[in-house]
Amino acid sequence: VCHMQTIHMIDMPVKCNKCKVRSMNLHEHKAHIETFHSERISCKECRKLINKANIKAHMESHVSNKETFSCPVCDYQTHKRIYLETHMNKHSDKRILSATTVIKSFMEFKFEKSHARSTQ
Repeated sequence: VCHMQTIHMIDMPVKCNKCKVRSMNLHEHKAHIETFHSERISCKECRKLINKANIKAHMESHVSNKETFSCPVCDYQTHKRIYLETHMNKHSDKRILSATTVIKSFMEFKFEKSHARSTQ
């Protein structure tokens, strides 16, 4: 990991020093490390293998005395308000676009606009 990646957020390939896998950028490399090289422990409640760093948050999912947030449109329920807010997007016309989609749409718009000018 170099200065350009950490400070300037420049995407550069990163080689894993544990298994020699090459990731396209720092974000993918961190995901690779968490998926394949982080310590996992078994949950005492459900026996699912959980990343050791996430076990506390996972254990909270087994607590039953939490407030429940219910969808007013369907039977979806969750213990986290943010999950319900994300779920509600499925029932609305509002769409969350990825940065790639926005950039692609913008570039297509710019091309169409310049093409229209050149054909007039």
